[in-house]
Amino acid sequence: MFTSPRDACKRANAAPCWLPLSPTDHILYPYSPQSLRFMVAVKLDVTKEIKIDHDNVCDLWCRFCAVHALHFDEKVAIANTLMREMVAHSDAEETSVFNDYPHLGLPGAAERNKEMFAKVKHLVCDVSTADPDYDIVLDKAVKNFIVHAVNEEDEQHPILLAHLTPEENDRVARAFIRAHKMASERATVETTDIQDKVVENTGRRQYVDVKFQHPDPDVW
Repeated sequence: MFTSPRDACKRANAAPCWLPLSPTDHILYPYSPQSLRFMVAVKLDVTKEIKIDHDNVCDLWCRFCAVHALHFDEKVAIANTLMREMVAHSDAEETSVFNDYPHLGLPGAAERNKEMFAKVKHLVCDVSTADPDYDIVLDKAVKNFIVHAVNEEDEQHPILLAHLTPEENDRVARAFIRAHKMASERATVETTDIQDKVVENTGRRQYVDVKFQHPDPDVW
């Protein structure tokens, strides 16, 4: 179980499950402007798209824990991005993938996931970057998120893959990516109870880039 910064770093830096295994696998992951330019229509995998979010949170947490000697604003920017990514991921799953769970051999799992997400969001609401000890609360939010991520990947994803046809998997994956894009935009732009807590000491919110990117679901 990945609950420490060191474990999160190992997870984020480990070879992704979608590392090329054959001469043709490189067209799937990881995505880059160069590879996207030459891609043909391919079937997406919702479990890989979800894992991108999980890995981004782990990578951000690793970066956050490594910047104690850097400027406060940089640490805040990483914290902002962590909170945005956790909230956007939970909202995206709740409005897309979880709608199919009852028909995919996972009755009750969606509600358990939502309960975990509610706990994470509650903790995010308690994060105030004006508090010198805000990283303690953020630590709890990230650990709860990673516990969910490990459970989802180890217990739920194999069941999803066993019940989804390639076409259904592709449809759900694209729906998740679209929902994630909308949720991320809301988390960045709109003022909500959660996002009011993202940053209180600057005129505009500051973010950092995430390590892994989703493809455009409407291009292929």
